[in-house]
Amino acid sequence: MADETPKLEHDWTSEVVIRQAQMNDVTGIFNLTKEVQWNISQDTIATLLKIVEEGGQFLVADLKGRVIGARVVFILDHETASVGFFVVKSEYRGKTVAKQIAARVQSIIGERNLILWSLVPRIAVNIKVGMQLSTGNYCRLYYCRGKLDLTTLSPECPAGACTKPIRIVPASDVNAEALGRYDKSVCTFSRPRTIQFWLAKPTAIALAALGDNDEVIGYGVARSAPETFFISPLYADTNDAMILLLRSLLTYIPEGSEVDMYARVENPTFKLLLEKNKRTFAKMHEEPIRLMNSRRELVIPKFESIFAVALAGAMPV
Repeated sequence: MADETPKLEHDWTSEVVIRQAQMNDVTGIFNLTKEVQWNISQDTIATLLKIVEEGGQFLVADLKGRVIGARVVFILDHETASVGFFVVKSEYRGKTVAKQIAARVQSIIGERNLILWSLVPRIAVNIKVGMQLSTGNYCRLYYCRGKLDLTTLSPECPAGACTKPIRIVPASDVNAEALGRYDKSVCTFSRPRTIQFWLAKPTAIALAALGDNDEVIGYGVARSAPETFFISPLYADTNDAMILLLRSLLTYIPEGSEVDMYARVENPTFKLLLEKNKRTFAKMHEEPIRLMNSRRELVIPKFESIFAVALAGAMPV
């Protein structure tokens, strides 16, 4: 079969078009993620395309009909933007494609405060372009993978035995506005399309934790990925609700499957989970992923409620 990759002639960069991704680009974007070994499904990419319409763009670099790069931009409010999902096909790196994408991103963001999660090797590069490390104790994540033993996930107060019992129910059984209010209480930004589409992904299990008077006190999502299942996100107002949500999500996953998560370093429930499952569940990188900003700290009033974040794409939390 003939090689379909265009020859890299001296003037090919002028033919690169930076544009908004369409649904028919999902396969091309997915192929890019496979090249860099990201554990992300086509369904997740398609869902991000739906969510991004809430503000921002899912950009692709198009060369003669081929997707050779991608970047997600979320406009979170009139003062704040977030970026992620940055990838350029290997043979086109160092040849202005990334710079063309970055220029379009900057034109979309304008003067907003930019926030992003950064692997340690990228921190110095990000500082050179004007980013700074955030310092709050919610600003560090460990990327972890492995198998979790359900017997290690026991809340201090088992469901049904408490004076204020916690109920775990399908998120689809909970009023979307109530879920949205809870999400905003944790994330600070209103994200109705995120609630609408992320929790309804065909390859996802979404559960909510209900407290007194069926008040939403947490929710979690487990989504299928090519290699594992991702816990993304999981928020809850108490340790017991976190554990019950995680345990319930894991019961929907085939026995013996591995899970991935981007968990908050300082979360006590996560620390306990990591210790109890240290033989089968481990950090993928010794150094944590760091939150960075361009102008000011991202204020998260309920950072204690963050167990794991939805890092795929550009969600800040």
